[in-house]
Amino acid sequence: MRGSIVKNKRKGGITYSAVADYPTEKGKRRQVKKTFASKKEAEDELIRMLAEAQAQEDGGYVDIGKVTVGEYLDRYLEAVAPGLEAGTLDNKKTSLLHWRKLIGSVPLAKLTRLDVQRAANGLPAELAPTTKRSVYAVFRCALRQAVKWDMLPRDPSEGVKSPSSKKDKRGLHAWTEEETARFLEQTKAGTRLHPLFALALATGMRQGELLGLKWQDVDLVKGTVSVCRALVRIRGQKSVLRPPKTTGSRRQIPLDTATTTLLKAHRKRQMEERLAIGPKWEDNGLVFCTRQGTPLHNTQVELSMHTWSAKAGVPRIRFHDLRHTHATLLLKAWVQVKVVSERLGHSTIRTTLDIYAHVLPDMQKEAVEAMERIFNRPRALLPSVTAREGRGQGSQ
Repeated sequence: MRGSIVKNKRKGGITYSAVADYPTEKGKRRQVKKTFASKKEAEDELIRMLAEAQAQEDGGYVDIGKVTVGEYLDRYLEAVAPGLEAGTLDNKKTSLLHWRKLIGSVPLAKLTRLDVQRAANGLPAELAPTTKRSVYAVFRCALRQAVKWDMLPRDPSEGVKSPSSKKDKRGLHAWTEEETARFLEQTKAGTRLHPLFALALATGMRQGELLGLKWQDVDLVKGTVSVCRALVRIRGQKSVLRPPKTTGSRRQIPLDTATTTLLKAHRKRQMEERLAIGPKWEDNGLVFCTRQGTPLHNTQVELSMHTWSAKAGVPRIRFHDLRHTHATLLLKAWVQVKVVSERLGHSTIRTTLDIYAHVLPDMQKEAVEAMERIFNRPRALLPSVTAREGRGQGSQ
């Protein structure tokens, strides 16, 4: 089966067409095209058309009793693929792979709530809570679509307890201020990736946002970086640049003077590398790239970070934990949560509070200590309680 979404530009505006190939009695295929005002309508219709075409190809009906969960998931992915970006499709495939291993051989028609619950409980322990919830959500979406296609009378995931929504604080690691300084001091003269690590710690940007950052997004006069895209690595394919998925992720982050100066020096060194390599340089406009101008590989960056962490004698953490370090250090410095949230690109302040709630107890302790210092000052510097009480009695 083949299908696609076609964007049509006309005088009256933009429309979207769902195009699918249907089998014919003579073994050939006929193309069916339906046009809609919105892309969402076209995508929904394409899913329906491809399911219908598959049913016709199978002899006009689908024998639900013989279709396993694994076989259904194959059909589901094939049907929804035309309306998805490559990165999103890859994430769905990865998520559904867990379910194929756990219950792929179970007949779809006989899938029960108990089967789904046991499988949800059996998701790999090494998966982070957030990842487990995402994996579960993708599977639920597939089951709901099966109901819409009349392949199931009801959704067997209804009533199933989803993976815990509690954040696993053990998965969040952050360096102290002293450890951060030691790491940066070690990388300063040792690796060309030092500016990348420094900007990650100075801004809290995600790895994909940093690797997709272009010089056109950096204002070295005003001292700001604008997050406009991210480098997305798709399994088995070349890396691609994608715009941020949410409005909050698209943001402008002010830089401190030291980081701005560092980026100026980095740009100068990059221009020297470019001149040295000549026509072999691949101009992608990237701030952080290989010596040939090509995008950096996330694994390469992670390995380099581990190497220099060991040399600096600081705990081994993930690259993503540099983002947690940035947020933790700001919160402990009493920077407003709203400001931290904006720098991180969170959709709401609640997201920031949920993730970094473990930092707040320490801040509460500091608040108590601050109040103790205030009330332990010489009494002459404190407001007179007697005077306040006298004013209160006189006004009664």
